[in-house]
Amino acid sequence: MKIVIQEPVFLLSNQKCNFNAYNYSFLVNYATGIFTRSKKKLAAYIAALSFHGINPLRFNFYLDESELSNIDILICFNGKPYEKLNKMPKVGSFLKIMHIMDYADEPMLSNESLRDHKVDLLMGYTDHSKYCSFFKYHYDYEAKVISVPFGAGKRFYKQEFQMRYNKVLAIGAINDISNGTSCVSTFFPNEKYSHPIRDYIRSHAHNYKFISSLLPTEREEKNKNIDMCRELQSYNFFVNDLSIFNFPPARTYEGIAAGSILVGNKSPVYEELGFVDGTNCILIDSIECNDGIELLANRISNIDINLIRHNSKILSERYTHDKIAERLNQYIMSEIL
Repeated sequence: MKIVIQEPVFLLSNQKCNFNAYNYSFLVNYATGIFTRSKKKLAAYIAALSFHGINPLRFNFYLDESELSNIDILICFNGKPYEKLNKMPKVGSFLKIMHIMDYADEPMLSNESLRDHKVDLLMGYTDHSKYCSFFKYHYDYEAKVISVPFGAGKRFYKQEFQMRYNKVLAIGAINDISNGTSCVSTFFPNEKYSHPIRDYIRSHAHNYKFISSLLPTEREEKNKNIDMCRELQSYNFFVNDLSIFNFPPARTYEGIAAGSILVGNKSPVYEELGFVDGTNCILIDSIECNDGIELLANRISNIDINLIRHNSKILSERYTHDKIAERLNQYIMSEIL
């Protein structure tokens, strides 16, 4: 089976900081070749492979689209399908798979490019064609999205901090989407921020002693200079927000890998990932209201933290980057080919 990765630019970055390092794991363990249209990029990829301790001779390298005629699958993990670097060849009988990444950026242009270049399947942070109304409206890929979660890097699995605050940590970005000129604000006219739960907690955390907020102010999108790993390893719970796009962020997996217990709103998105309320997480109908916060406080005070954390840690082992790459390969082999 000849599986080729198009423009693996992730090779050129520090893998310890790669939120999507399943792409690196997939290339190393399952790919047979690399495709680039640039000789300069080819040299950079070869050097990067050597730097990471991988023998470049393990791979076939392709510099021209005509050389791809005998491959089985071409995969691009980069998102932004409209950019020249990521545009897949229009010709060829091989299967084309593209990770759509942050699909809210230029959605109409992205969908047009995907169709124009005859991309067969997409990868997403979950099956966006099932769970995201924005995606369903802008993309012609119903039932053609492979769920590929963020997962968590190895550093989150190292338990360096034993003492934890018995509080709920609120952390992460909050994007203002109220710019009237963007397609996101047009599609969500009644929403001001990307993450409603985070926004509510940002405004009300001072009223609840069991919540510790490290969320940005309304003048910022991110709270900079935070050691995410250290913070998640320092709290018994963390609040998770699927956002208006209804997909699980990287925090979902980083939090449970770090030994913190996920708190969030009930959703089939969580069920699909293996989260079970009261077993390995706490899920309620709606956190972003006073009744929801009070219910959360009651639930937290009446659970066996050690048991739920134990179950949560077991679940987290499914979301190492190596495991995600393995399941992606299994899916391709069993469901597609």
